[in-house]
Amino acid sequence: MGNPLVNKIFKTQQILGIVLLLGAALQVSVAQAQVQWLDRSIAIVEDSVILQSQFDARLINIEKKLDFRPEGAPKPSRAVIEQQVLDVLILESIQLQMAQRRGIRIDDDELNTAVQGIAGQNKMTLQEFKVAVQEDGLSYLDAREQIRSEMLLNRVQQWTLRNRIAVSAQEIDSYLNSAEGQQRLSTEYLLSHVLLTVPTGTSVQTLAKIEKEANAIAAEFKQGLSFLELSRSGARGEYTLRAADLGWRKIVGIPSLFAKQVPAMVKGDIVGPIQSPSGFHFIRLEEKRGAAVHIVDEVLIRHILVSPNEVRTDEYTKQLAMSLSERIKKGEDFAVLAKQFSEDPGSAQEGGALGWAGYDKYVPAFSATAKRLEVGEMSEPFQTQFGWHILNLLERRNEDRSVEFQRNQIRHLIFNRKFEEEKLNWLRKIREESFVEILTPEA
Repeated sequence: MGNPLVNKIFKTQQILGIVLLLGAALQVSVAQAQVQWLDRSIAIVEDSVILQSQFDARLINIEKKLDFRPEGAPKPSRAVIEQQVLDVLILESIQLQMAQRRGIRIDDDELNTAVQGIAGQNKMTLQEFKVAVQEDGLSYLDAREQIRSEMLLNRVQQWTLRNRIAVSAQEIDSYLNSAEGQQRLSTEYLLSHVLLTVPTGTSVQTLAKIEKEANAIAAEFKQGLSFLELSRSGARGEYTLRAADLGWRKIVGIPSLFAKQVPAMVKGDIVGPIQSPSGFHFIRLEEKRGAAVHIVDEVLIRHILVSPNEVRTDEYTKQLAMSLSERIKKGEDFAVLAKQFSEDPGSAQEGGALGWAGYDKYVPAFSATAKRLEVGEMSEPFQTQFGWHILNLLERRNEDRSVEFQRNQIRHLIFNRKFEEEKLNWLRKIREESFVEILTPEA
């Protein structure tokens, strides 16, 4: 039987060992369960999965946006929000897999350009954009990949649906004649505004002095005073000036104080002083747009282009352009040299002539050079991504493109409406045709 005390000690050790083993196993099991619970697959979509972490991140983002909904707007139930988030993630996964199968890619250069564009639209530098993203609870790298995914989704949709949609001339005509079309195409005005303020409680004598100062400003405008300089000054002697850009507005959105004067103004016109209880107002028409007017600055240009290649370095190409420029200055014919040397296949045989076009048709460096030239003047050789150019500005003109512009606006509007309708039908179809399995926590 052995020593009872020894047996008791041995059994105690056995029990303690079993408890320790069970405790260790339980800790491992709990740890494993925690790891699995922190991120797990919640849906299988074709050849991919949706993770719990993806779902949670998107849910948090949606709930943040709902916190800023208009006052009084109802908030959907949690169950409805969760179902909608899952539906969106499923549709995105289907489309991203379509992009992958079709070889659609967004490379880093294209993504960088898009990110910088988004930052610019929000009036931020790239660094400010990074900070704003991090303050919103998202890492910059995650934000970049989210933008890449959105670009891929857009490209798949465009690639699939664009050729299914057509807009006829009759549809454009019908819209132009509708009440909505007439309202949408009404003229918009871009106005700058300066107010010479009259403080509350100003005496009659002081008011007369301020009015005299306002009339002096009006006289100086006629003599060439810059509206921009005045707006930046902030003061006129002892009196305060307040400046504002009123932005693009239709006539119904312009303060009634100036609404009657604006339609008769042309670009650059200044009206004032216009008196109100708050002071003396001056307005300047910076631009107007819409059905009534769409004037395009166009230029008639010819150029010579020489480009680097496998056997000609960039430096040698630059020297060739300089040599051609010198030959033209010494009297050789621009058109003859363009036919002989220019490597722009679209214009070389026309003596370098590019035809009438707006500045926006050209790359920035080319457009900027054209804007600096006088009519008849030739540029020094300059470089763009296409090579080295010599540019000769032949003529300038202002062309009224109002009819063409408004029809293009309406074509885009009708196209976008049709596109959204077609997209909804297409998304419903690909969802029905795709293999999707929603996984329970137990699975």
